[in-house]
Amino acid sequence: MKIENLDQIVELCVDSLNMEHEEASKTIKWAQKSSLAKLFLVFDSGKVVGMLQLEWAGTEWNRIAEIGLIAVRQDYRRKSFGTRLVTEMEEYARERGFRKLYVEPRTENLIAVHFYLANGFTPEGTRKDWYSDGEDSIILGKHI
Repeated sequence: MKIENLDQIVELCVDSLNMEHEEASKTIKWAQKSSLAKLFLVFDSGKVVGMLQLEWAGTEWNRIAEIGLIAVRQDYRRKSFGTRLVTEMEEYARERGFRKLYVEPRTENLIAVHFYLANGFTPEGTRKDWYSDGEDSIILGKHI
């Protein structure tokens, strides 16, 4: 990944996910270098308009991965860019022998919850006080 892509991805996380610049930069740099993560990007006219970060535990015994971050520029939403990211990520995970994917959006983030449901994820539970502000998460899973 080129450094200009790194800057675009960080700005995408700041703008779309309301992340602090330092946190976004640290997270994306970790995923870029880690053997336990993979970044997926979608471009339009050479510009990063969407990203997805997939993560997995180092033990690999359970063959499960988790979506850590997903972001699509506001003006590109509801145009299948997010679904393209999920589809590409699923192909990658399947090819590497992962058997299941998880994601944990905020329970109040109904747009994200509906997006994942539309992409084949199913509710498996909730996690109380998961986010630092005390909000709960909904655990969504998908066998691949």
